[in-house]
Amino acid sequence: MSVSATIALAGHSGTHTAQSIHSKRFFNMQLYKQLNLPDSLIEEIKNCALAEMQDMQFGAMQLYFLKKPQYVLGKYLKENYPTLPSLYNCILFRRPGGYPQPIHLDCNNEDPPQGMKCAINIPLINCEDSYMEWFDGNYEIQVATVKGRDGIIRKHLELIWEEDTEPRCIERTVIDQPTLVSVNVPHAVTVIDRTRCLITFRFATNPSFEEVSAILSGIRP
Repeated sequence: MSVSATIALAGHSGTHTAQSIHSKRFFNMQLYKQLNLPDSLIEEIKNCALAEMQDMQFGAMQLYFLKKPQYVLGKYLKENYPTLPSLYNCILFRRPGGYPQPIHLDCNNEDPPQGMKCAINIPLINCEDSYMEWFDGNYEIQVATVKGRDGIIRKHLELIWEEDTEPRCIERTVIDQPTLVSVNVPHAVTVIDRTRCLITFRFATNPSFEEVSAILSGIRP
C-alpha cells in the first residue's frame, strides 16, 4: 500500500487527481543556510509581525498572510541586493505543539499548482524546540484537491511514496535564526510542545536555492 503525504494545509480530506509524475533523489544538496542579516532588521520584522498578529483571530487555519514584514524585508533586500527577485509574499505559519505535519512540497495557488523552490524563514515564537527535516526516497508527485477546515477548496502537490518504502531523513535543523531553506525537496516540521510561530518569505520569480544563496553571499552568477 502506498504511503502518501500531502502539503500541509492541516487536517484536510478530499479527492486526488493525478496530473504529473516525478521521481527525485537527493544526496549532498545544501538544503538550508543560516543568514547573516542585521539584528536591527530582524527585530523590526519581528515587531511588525507580532503587531500584525495582535489584530488577528486565530482559528482552524494555520497560515496567514502578512504585509508589513514583507515590506520591511523587501525594502532591505532591494537596497542591498538589487539583483535579487522581489518578495512575492510573507506567510505566518502557526502550528500547535504535538500536531504532526505531513511530508510535503511547497507550491503556489496557481491551477495547476507550481512547486516553489526556496524561502527565507524567520522564527517568531517557540521555534527553538521544533525542527525541520528533509527526506529522500522514491515517490510520485500528483495534484490533489482538498477542502480545508476553513471550507476553501484548494489544489496542492501530493507525494505518493513507492510501495514498501519509507521516506529517509537526510537533513535536520532547528530554525532559530533567519534561514534560507529549500522547499522543493520533501520536508516537514515537527513541533514538540508549544505552539510555534514562524514567518516565511517567498520570491516572485521562484528562483532556486542556489541562486538566492549566491546573491546573498555576494557571489556574482
